Order: sequence, then C-alpha cells, then structure tokens
Amino acid sequence: IPLLTLSNKVILTGTTETILPLFTVSPNPTFNDAKLDFLGEFEPATLKIYNTLGALVLTQKITNIETIVSLSNLDSGAYMLSLTTKTKTYVHKIIKL
Repeated sequence: IPLLTLSNKVILTGTTETILPLFTVSPNPTFNDAKLDFLGEFEPATLKIYNTLGALVLTQKITNIETIVSLSNLDSGAYMLSLTTKTKTYVHKIIKL
C-alpha cells in the first residue's frame, strides 16, 4: 500500500499514481517576474498564489504555453503557486526576493 508522508504523519492512500510536472517555474527564487513553461500538452488553467498564511494574493488565467507572472506587487517571502486545469490541481513553492 503506498504511503504519503506529511509532517511525520503517514497516510495510507491505497493507490499508486505517478504525477509528472505539468509546468516549470523560472527563475525560482525571483525578484519580480516568473516564467511558467508548460511541458507536453497545454491545457488552459487558473493560477492562484497564496502567502504563507494561506491568503490568496494573486489570481491569473493562463491561456498560453509560456506565461510571465508578475510578482512585483508582492512582498519578499515564500508563496504557494496553485495551478488548476479542468481535471487537476498542481502546487509549486515559489520564493520572491
């Protein structure tokens, strides 16, 4: 049975699924802008960025295989980038310098 480990807790999931990255983010860390490059087949998506407190700080529709996301209005720190397509949500950590 596959295991998922979160903060020293083990959760039995019952299924095995390999999740390949849908996109890359560069540069990371970044000063102002981050480039999202989709890998493989492109799907339109919604990008949401959350701060470390879980507050939504940016929302953007993604309609191109390469997209520049401006982080210039955000304070320096760590953020969680959530990218949602019709069927899946992908999460990636990004650092704003």
